[in-house]
Amino acid sequence: EGNEYIALLDSGATISCLGAKAAEQLMKHPKVKKCSGRIRTANNSECSVRGRLLSEVTYHGATKAVDFYIIPDMKQDVYLGVDFWKDFGLLSKIMSGGSTSTIAELDVGREDDDEESPKIHILSEEQQVVLKGVINLIPSYEKEGLGRTDLIEHSIDVGDTVPIKQRHWPVSPAKEKDMFAEVEHMLALGVIEESKSPWSSNCVLVKKGAKVRLCLDSREVNKCTRKDAYPLPHIDGILSRLPPARFITGLDMKHAFWQIPLE
Repeated sequence: EGNEYIALLDSGATISCLGAKAAEQLMKHPKVKKCSGRIRTANNSECSVRGRLLSEVTYHGATKAVDFYIIPDMKQDVYLGVDFWKDFGLLSKIMSGGSTSTIAELDVGREDDDEESPKIHILSEEQQVVLKGVINLIPSYEKEGLGRTDLIEHSIDVGDTVPIKQRHWPVSPAKEKDMFAEVEHMLALGVIEESKSPWSSNCVLVKKGAKVRLCLDSREVNKCTRKDAYPLPHIDGILSRLPPARFITGLDMKHAFWQIPLE
């Protein structure tokens, strides 16, 4: 707390690291877990891993937990690997930016706390070019916003039910602050809009890691919603077709429930 470090965004490293200055100041921090291992850097030299620190990082108003590996032989204060820039949505920015130094393979050694150190995988120059080409095909969240799908539109059929209006639950000032912050964030993304409606349901905060999610408690609405029955493939049938596959890809939207429009 109170220490300042210069950080390098490293698109070749899959983990984030703390170098000499940070190692000297933080090794005795109570949250640091001792661990051992060795990494091989881009110039083929080896450095020792001395510890591991899970720390909350705030960037552009977003706070996330980042796992840092302490490597005293590294000259740079902080290396922010792809775990960082993926979580904070910096993928497109980094891949379109300049070159960076690279942390290469991590040879896992003895762990004092029985935790496993990750192994870093590095892309060749040719693979980086291919990856950049693929990334350029994907809309930039930072530039173009969240976006929405045009494949489906959700509808809630309540028939001729009298509108349900619930009294809002009282919340603490701290929770109220978090709620207002989430509302402003959602308004900025265009996933909600101001309205005057006879329908009203309570909002609840759900903690997920180092951040909170604002959710709607629609249990009363669900009681009067007409069920929409339609066939769905059985998951066992889907999985039974996968064994012959060499590659399996999962595609998802960044915030699926926010990106499906309502009728």
